[in-house]
Amino acid sequence: MKKVLIWGTGYHAQRMLLEDVFKECDIIGFIDTYKKQDVFNGYPVIIPKDIFTQVFDHIIISTEDPTEIIKSCQQLNIDESKLIVIYNHTYPNSCHIAQNDELIKKEMPSVYNQIQLQKEYYAKTLTSYLCDLDEIDTNQLVGTYEFSGDYIREYTRYRTFELVANELKKYKNQNWCVAELGVFRGKFSRLINAHFKDKKLYMLDTFEGFGKNEALEELSRGHCDSEFIEYFSQTNEELVLSMMLYKENCIICKGLFPATASLLENEQFGFVSLDVDFKESTLSGLEFFYPRMIDGGYIFIHDYNSISLKGVSQAVSEFEGKYNINLKKLPLCDKNGTLVIIK
Repeated sequence: MKKVLIWGTGYHAQRMLLEDVFKECDIIGFIDTYKKQDVFNGYPVIIPKDIFTQVFDHIIISTEDPTEIIKSCQQLNIDESKLIVIYNHTYPNSCHIAQNDELIKKEMPSVYNQIQLQKEYYAKTLTSYLCDLDEIDTNQLVGTYEFSGDYIREYTRYRTFELVANELKKYKNQNWCVAELGVFRGKFSRLINAHFKDKKLYMLDTFEGFGKNEALEELSRGHCDSEFIEYFSQTNEELVLSMMLYKENCIICKGLFPATASLLENEQFGFVSLDVDFKESTLSGLEFFYPRMIDGGYIFIHDYNSISLKGVSQAVSEFEGKYNINLKKLPLCDKNGTLVIIK
């Protein structure tokens, strides 16, 4: 058996263990970029810099999006021939990992079969989303959209945003900005920055996770669990800024909103993304941004029709009642039921 380290201690790695995908491997441990525990399913957990203290044949990357991990491997000068990527959601294959399929098939057939299943699944997804439904230059996805796997999974929201951006670009010579409240790792902010390259982009987040009091409140209501809260703490402003295409226009506002909004008081906005998951933060975002939207401006509220994050839709209803406003609302049929508001 080949000695392997598995990079990832989340849902996907857990599922691979349960499905015996690693049964032909001698697992010597797991790697966690943001180490939260010393043991995962009985195996030791290490941080990336400790990889070189281990003796291994391969590192198997088992996360939803391998892009960030592959960058870390390159920075650590890890031999790419030792990397095996199970979930490669990028299109085309922009990870540049030269996997020896025949060697994997021979030594770890269960891992090989899982890779093939993923390839087939995403080939079908690409065909249906990017070819049948719309005319998109898929070559543009590489570069402009580094995380094109997210583009595929979030096609409805991302593509709607692109069409909205095209409409807003007709408002020429107007002095307005764009913003995202709830940035996390910056993937949607990158999209905003790419399409509004001449506009100031305000990125508002703690860059450390949810505010403690609100997270505990939502937890007590059963709207999320502790793993959800922990997952969204795995970010920082340096990581987010590193992904922006036009960094010179990005303004980081770190801390709890709305205390962080002092720089925005006198701005007007053409597009705003509210992606804060919880009720009070969503309500605060609407109260601050809606009066500052230009006529014809758009607000995207993520998770409006989420099964679990019910506080988001409650915040919208409370805002309408509190200010006696009938918002112009358009729900999207994306995974989490984004709501589009037009001023």
